[in-house]
Amino acid sequence: MSGKATLALTVCSLLLGACRAQVRADLPAVEPANMKPEDLSAGWSQVKTDGAIKYREATKGGRRSLSVPAWWDRSSLRPPENTVYVLEVRYKDTATVPVIAYSYGALGRWPSEVHRFGGAGDGKWKTARVAAGWDQIIRHGGKVTFGFLANADLPIASVKIRKASKADELRHNAETRAWVATVQADKRRATPIRVENSRPWWRSPGRRWCPSCPTPSRRASRWARPSRSACASTRWRAAASACTPTAWT
Repeated sequence: MSGKATLALTVCSLLLGACRAQVRADLPAVEPANMKPEDLSAGWSQVKTDGAIKYREATKGGRRSLSVPAWWDRSSLRPPENTVYVLEVRYKDTATVPVIAYSYGALGRWPSEVHRFGGAGDGKWKTARVAAGWDQIIRHGGKVTFGFLANADLPIASVKIRKASKADELRHNAETRAWVATVQADKRRATPIRVENSRPWWRSPGRRWCPSCPTPSRRASRWARPSRSACASTRWRAAASACTPTAWT
């Protein structure tokens, strides 16, 4: 390889690396303690400290939201298609039932629940990883909004957004199975499942996977083309529902 060709490849690699670094830098990372009041909904506490950690509490009794700058091109209301993002939420686990995380995406009910986390009530600082797909996120006034609902005042120190990975898919599914089992534990004990002589649900006439998903007979054609439904939005198999969206890449 000639010296000029080697130099050209080196320059291209440096430029590509710089572009990737810029994309990562453009993804928001915020601390509620340092956010402007207009970027926080009602129901957030004043700034508090726990040792060296500064935080605000998303107080119990209602959904508390925060808005971060939209990070994609202004020509689009939503991020690039088929992209999944993860919110890394550093919080103190004060809730005794899983905290509900919401995304404001103008999709069906607004906001939409995207995940649940925590609920041990052990008072430890932890990092939750909440995934949201491109069609669960929308730009409004140049901002993107997410929300939290807890049964206790929930200290939140930071929220960082990044692109999702395969490991996030596996974690999301495992955590979803765990919180579903937790919130349904009492109902399961009260109503044991009887399986004898039962007909497989997927063979029952007229049964659907969920309100906005296709019947099994239509599944192949439905998922063969891009979908903007709430069930297919995050491109993974959500263990909390019977929907089977398209696979992660």
